[in-house]
This record gives sequence, C-alpha cells and structure tokens, in this order.
Amino acid sequence: MQNRKIVIYEELSDDLLLKEIEYCDSENLRRWKNENREAFFYKETITAEMQKIWMDRYFKDSDNFMFIVRYKGTSIGVMGFKIVSEGAEIYNVILGKKEFGGQGIMGRAIRLMNGFILGMDINYIFLRVLSSNDKAIEWYKKNGFVDKGGKENYRLMVLDLNKFAQPKLHLEEY
Repeated sequence: MQNRKIVIYEELSDDLLLKEIEYCDSENLRRWKNENREAFFYKETITAEMQKIWMDRYFKDSDNFMFIVRYKGTSIGVMGFKIVSEGAEIYNVILGKKEFGGQGIMGRAIRLMNGFILGMDINYIFLRVLSSNDKAIEWYKKNGFVDKGGKENYRLMVLDLNKFAQPKLHLEEY
C-alpha cells in the first residue's frame, strides 16, 4: 500500500507544482480523461465505478505515480508515469482546463516530472502516443522527446537526455 504523498515544484518558483493524486481528485481525473478520450488508446467512457477501481489499484502500486498539475492554486491537468523494466513510462498527460493552454505551463510541468524521475536514478523516460495524435507528437518533441518510430497505431517517444536541462526541484511530502 502506498504511503507517500509527494509535492514537486521548482526551487525558485512556487506558482506551478505537481501534487500526487488523492481520492478527492477522482472526479477531475475521470472527467478530463473522458473529455479527451479520443487522444488515448482506451476510448470508452470511464464510469465513476471504473474510476474508483482504478484509484484503489493505483494506491496499492508503489511503481505508479500520478500528479495533479496545479498552477497558481488551480488544478489544471494531470500527468503520470509507471516504473517498468525499461525505465519510466509516461502516461495520461492531460490539460484538463483548456484556458491554460498555449502558455507553456504543461511543458514546465512535464519538465518537473522528468526531473523527479531522473532523481530516482531512472535514465530512460519514454511514452507511447497514438500515431494519429499529431498535436501531442509535436508537443512532446517541443518538450525534449524524440520520435523513435513505432507501430501502425502509435509512436514511441523517448526523452533526449542530452538536451534536457535538469530543474532544481523542491520536494515535499504531506
């Protein structure tokens, strides 16, 4: 059973932080995923019961990390990663509040999360994105990922560690 509660932010800036999810975030997670389901592999509508089952499973998995992205006190999105045999696989990167788009906030957030992952001595950070999701592919490229090819339905993208500037992180547990 997970016992951690993590908050991550840049040392010199506290307007943006990543806060590990809690049960009270369940409805936001469900709504954001459903609103953006066409961008993900799983396209079915997630019910409240399905979300509860996922949350229960999440809190028992010490290799799974999911963060609410908070900007100036407002929850605007979510992103997570799983520790797998290859390294860290990023998943569920969602800007839930579209009015915060185009400002570089989610780019800063994924940089924080990548810095946190590297601080765990995990040096291979990757994700799979639907081949049809050109907007996400371009966004990941803009944020330090390289397209390594893939299959017909997805692209494998890997963080280019040679171009990644490690942020100075501040971590708290609550």
